[in-house]
Parts: sequence; C-alpha cells; structure tokens
Amino acid sequence: MKLTARMHGVESFKIIDAQQAKLINNYRNTKFKLLKTNAATWYNKICRNGQLTPKYVNIKIKANNAMVSLKMA
Repeated sequence: MKLTARMHGVESFKIIDAQQAKLINNYRNTKFKLLKTNAATWYNKICRNGQLTPKYVNIKIKANNAMVSLKMA
C-alpha cells in the first residue's frame, strides 16, 4: 500500500512490516556510524597536518610522579 502525503515535503511513503523496518534501521545506523568515523578521521588528519592539538587530546598528569613521563609526538 502506497500513500501520498504533502506534509513537510514528504512526497510519498510506503508502509512496511517490522522485519523490513529492522533491516532499514540497521542499514541507516551502520551508515551513520561509518560517516561519523570518517568525519573523525578527517578531523584528526587535518589537525595533524596543521600541527594542532585538539582539546580532547590534552592530558594532565601530576608532576610529582617521577615514574610517569609523557612525550607528545
């Protein structure tokens, strides 16, 4: 059964069963994770090429501990 609706720019949509919806959601979630990973990789590459250190990389270690040494490459 195909229904048409003009609400919010939706031209048409198709009613599907739960099994198909599960596959579609799995595909969309996997695609979203892939795009998010690609964006993070690109961001890290740009920071590395520009010799920038993103805020999430900042590590604080107490200077009193002589056993710990941190070298940022």
